[in-house]
Amino acid sequence: MRRWSESVSQWSENPRNDLLARLAVAVPLLVGGLAVMVAGLRLGGFAAAGAMLMAAACFIGAGLLLAPWVAQRLGGLAGGLFFPDRQFERPQPVFSIAEGKRAQGQPLEALAEYERVLQEHPQESRCFVSMMDIAARDLRDPTLAEGYYRRGAAQITAPEILRQLRAARDEILRDFE
Repeated sequence: MRRWSESVSQWSENPRNDLLARLAVAVPLLVGGLAVMVAGLRLGGFAAAGAMLMAAACFIGAGLLLAPWVAQRLGGLAGGLFFPDRQFERPQPVFSIAEGKRAQGQPLEALAEYERVLQEHPQESRCFVSMMDIAARDLRDPTLAEGYYRRGAAQITAPEILRQLRAARDEILRDFE
């Protein structure tokens, strides 16, 4: 008995099989509802009231069978617009600790946190930009900021990211020229 229930649950996990099972029950309900409705309309008057109620019950039953499947598909499509299903090979960098340290007025601790992030994610340009910004704006040390830029330029290999890093350096160090 257990094997049968496991095979049924595995069969119904497939979206196509799920739809087929729902349609196997919903289509006869729809056809039966239409037949009852047509027969009731032929009777006419108050005699058709019972037939219309029975037809409505068939339509509602078919709708209840098909609605979860349709809602799941449409909900998945709509949800994908707002919450894309991204898969990453490894954990993403955590910048919040460093940003929190900087917000608390601890720029050296923030730099140390960015260094920790760079140990695991050496190509992360956001770290280098933030470190340049801390060095220039919080520590008022443009030489240190330029050193972070050079280190980032040596580590980062993507040309587009290098252009962005250079543009960030130019913007950050503009006040010191």
